[in-house]
Amino acid sequence: MTDLQLALIGLGVLIIVAIVLFNWWQERKFRTDVAQRFDEPRQDALMEEFHFDSDAVLKNESPPGPATSQSVSAESMRGEEIVNTTVNEVSLAIQEFERDMAEPYQEAPPVPVQEVGDSTETANEIATADELAEEAGLDNVVASDAEFNLAAFDSADMNNAKLPASVNQQIDLIALLYLPEPVTGAALNEFLLILADLDKPAYAHGLDSDDVWHLLTSEQEGVEFTRAAYSLQLADRSGFVSKTSLRSFQQAVDSMAGKLGAQVEWQGSGDPWLFASELDQFCADVDKMVGFHLVQGDGGPFTGTKFRGLAEASGLILKDDGGFHYESESESGSVQRLFSVVNRDNNPFNAEMLRTSVIHGISFQLDIPRVKNCIEVFNQMVLVARQMENSLNAILVDDKGRPLGEMQVEKIRQQLKVIHAKMVARGVVPGSDSALRLFS
Repeated sequence: MTDLQLALIGLGVLIIVAIVLFNWWQERKFRTDVAQRFDEPRQDALMEEFHFDSDAVLKNESPPGPATSQSVSAESMRGEEIVNTTVNEVSLAIQEFERDMAEPYQEAPPVPVQEVGDSTETANEIATADELAEEAGLDNVVASDAEFNLAAFDSADMNNAKLPASVNQQIDLIALLYLPEPVTGAALNEFLLILADLDKPAYAHGLDSDDVWHLLTSEQEGVEFTRAAYSLQLADRSGFVSKTSLRSFQQAVDSMAGKLGAQVEWQGSGDPWLFASELDQFCADVDKMVGFHLVQGDGGPFTGTKFRGLAEASGLILKDDGGFHYESESESGSVQRLFSVVNRDNNPFNAEMLRTSVIHGISFQLDIPRVKNCIEVFNQMVLVARQMENSLNAILVDDKGRPLGEMQVEKIRQQLKVIHAKMVARGVVPGSDSALRLFS
């Protein structure tokens, strides 16, 4: 037997002995107490014909009628049961331990780790993020080192029925005005005239009798509204709102509410200016652009006409800003830019230049926060770049001029997923109207 087994057996014996001694001490204490209670009276005329044998009670020799006899017997039996039970438990524990020691040790399989940029993440974390993304109706989202706020995945419900769909509590300071009686759009629009000097956009919405929100313009001047919503965008790519603009907006809301006799309900809690500064920091963390380049190879520069033919065959359209853009039509009918191809020499493309010049390099660009399903768009951009790489006998490189292989492309893809997940967790879905306003 091993030393550990001997130690366990010794420990079990000590426990048994301790229990026996404890029960003996309890029984002895009980005997003394009974003897003191039922001590034989020395002289009592009423007790002269009776004799109470306390020793018989203590020794359990009297008939089984008195309560004291039953109590002592029950206590003795209970002590024996405890000892027997403890012995059995110790024996079973020793046997189970011996069986465990006899079995060979099996090391748990390692959890696969997936690299994302300069950080790592476990497969379990990735699965968790994918489940959250699936519940939010999003695809291709992995876990990141960002703290995920589960409540943020209800961001689609954040703009509930009582607020206009085009405002977002995550990027706007919103004041809801409950009007005591219907007010025309012209009267509500006076609010915007007061706020001409703000450094961030402000909006006014009105709720009509059919419970439909309208962005107030000159077309709604004669329409009556039962409720108004005034909102101030707290940040954009130029920074977050100034304290002066924030104070002016709040004062203008209070002034309009007093003029209309309306009750004001501010959406959100805490310090709006502090919230705006945190929002600006969030923007700085996720406002990234994917870029890589196609440069001339051994065959030298490529002609502009051949490049234009390949670009247009891939669905790219030359725009007035001098870049080729890959676009799609959104559900609302608006055109959304997905990715762009520009001249790496910063010389804008135009029809005449492409017909007469040669090109040394082009750059592919994807503005992550402004694109829905950025993984799919990125895959399409890589596909177009690879096709041009083969057709133009060029080389695909990163910003440092290093060849862009499949491993580097996959790292970029994973980083896109991380940024996408961070934005969803914040309640600003990439490519949404809120994201387009915030990253403008």
